[in-house]
Amino acid sequence: MMVDETIDDPTSTVMFEPICAHCGYVFKKIEYNANEPYYGWKLSESGFTPPYCPGCGKKIVSLTSPMPDECGNVKYEEK
Repeated sequence: MMVDETIDDPTSTVMFEPICAHCGYVFKKIEYNANEPYYGWKLSESGFTPPYCPGCGKKIVSLTSPMPDECGNVKYEEK
């Protein structure tokens, strides 16, 4: 995670980290290639790099990210 070293800047950015839902592994890098093939909202399991979680070895089959509502608002609450 990058930390902004500019002390005088009164702003910040909230980051959502990719974390394995099974074991809690925090991915340093993960990519999804929509050309693998792309089915609209259905993700192709073959599009993930890495294809398996380095922490637990489970196959990555889906991705959850915050989605804006119809007005463009994003709400997140820890469960």
